[in-house]
Amino acid sequence: MSQLDIGFPEHPDQVAVLTDGGADARHTAAEARRLLDRAGVEATVSTVDDGGFDTVLLGNTGVVARVPGGPERIDAAVTALAPAGQGRFPVSQDYVSAPDETITDRVATVSTATLLLSFLVATASAGLTAAAGVLDRRRVYGLLRLSGTPLRVLDRARVRETVLPLVVLAGGTTAMGVFGGYQLNQAAGATVNGSGALQLVLCVTAGALAMLAAIGGSRPLLRRVTANPAQTAD
Repeated sequence: MSQLDIGFPEHPDQVAVLTDGGADARHTAAEARRLLDRAGVEATVSTVDDGGFDTVLLGNTGVVARVPGGPERIDAAVTALAPAGQGRFPVSQDYVSAPDETITDRVATVSTATLLLSFLVATASAGLTAAAGVLDRRRVYGLLRLSGTPLRVLDRARVRETVLPLVVLAGGTTAMGVFGGYQLNQAAGATVNGSGALQLVLCVTAGALAMLAAIGGSRPLLRRVTANPAQTAD
């Protein structure tokens, strides 16, 4: 899990107002200074009309106010500069990043739902496979019990036989997904999101425990079909 961006540098300390041209930008800059001063917001106001991408205007013409002090001061500057936009809402880094964050959140939600659904299907499949294996081999288990094989040995071998293919398949699929996500992050210039990685680990752990519980749920069935080894073997 990671946070994708579109490759532009971020400017969390800026609030910008779009204008129609250089002359309009100079007029708006003077108005912005007056509004910020009246609101008690300390900021450095400048005009941008060179088409550069080093501000939150992303190549558009307008006025940029650099506001130190964190998110609260940014919010205060946005409120103060609202009249200067003449119908255009002031632009901050949150506004610029909103489309990427929306896409990222949707991808994360779909990915998590898909992962959980996959584990539910795998858990049901593991439980059914384990139970079917016990019923299908009840004669073999009965003969092994007659020969003196302890029930716990049979159960351990049965669990190992079911778990190993699941570990290889699920582990390989998860590893491929992580590798693909890592390559995508590098290509997109993404930053790693620690909470997303933790969420992945928790989902994988919960899924593994659920599959083990489903496999272990057929243990009473094994005990039942081997309760009378002589009759089962016949």
